[in-house]
Amino acid sequence: MHGYLRHLANFAYVIEAGSISGAASRLEVSASSISDSVRILEAHVGELLVTRGRGGVSPTSRGTALYSEAAQIVAALGRALCPEHHQQITGVISLSVPQEIAENGLSKVIKRLAATYPALRLTVMVEDSVKDPTRHARDLFFRVGLGGPTPGLFPLWSQKVDILTVVHPDLLNGITEDEIYTLPFLCEINTGSGYVVKLNAPDQLVCFENTVQVSSAQTRLSMARQGVGVVTCLGFSVEEDIAQGQLVSIFKGRKARQGIMTLLSPNEKANPRELAVAQALDDTFGGLQGEEAD
Repeated sequence: MHGYLRHLANFAYVIEAGSISGAASRLEVSASSISDSVRILEAHVGELLVTRGRGGVSPTSRGTALYSEAAQIVAALGRALCPEHHQQITGVISLSVPQEIAENGLSKVIKRLAATYPALRLTVMVEDSVKDPTRHARDLFFRVGLGGPTPGLFPLWSQKVDILTVVHPDLLNGITEDEIYTLPFLCEINTGSGYVVKLNAPDQLVCFENTVQVSSAQTRLSMARQGVGVVTCLGFSVEEDIAQGQLVSIFKGRKARQGIMTLLSPNEKANPRELAVAQALDDTFGGLQGEEAD
């Protein structure tokens, strides 16, 4: 049975990387050897462990269950081979994050984790939708919303965050607050009837008549910085832009709304690796509550 340890480790890397080639690159071995490990395990358990597609692989329900066990075995091997770190938090943890956070705030979290838990390895998956935790191997989901429970997931950490509506100052030249709705709004949905921005109070609504559909959050921010249109974003994403005068928060400084950043886990009881990530988030974003980005 011990001969399967290598195959289990290879399989764990496949799930974390999301592809055979990604795991092979990470381990610096051939893709065929990684693929052989998956096939050997599938033959042993008698059913498919992953579904294969053009975009990579995703675990089946049986694969998700096996990955949970394999990840623990790999972590245990790491502790055994590195006894000097046996008191530290070790192993691999996968974190799903939306694009805007991945490109504007996550680096600080990773630096804190690396400094505090050097033996902990983090796999970051940038995706804006919460994957089904019963079918996708994600240890943690970092999401921004307006609050409320997420079926199948349990909150480990949460923090309020300002959501601002910003624009390049050049676009405001000659425009009054009552005419802001005439500016193009950069949004992620295809709408022919305008885009409604809700402000603090329920009766405070602004409907932008013209919209530009942009699927990428980072591209929307980039276009706003170049003076293409108005965008709604997380306050900490544009702190430097506002401080340098490259963007301004419109509606006389009022927030579009206040969101909730939440770290979610498929496990009701958090393990040490999950708690380590939650602590790093708290150290990084804990001071945001109640702050005004502008």
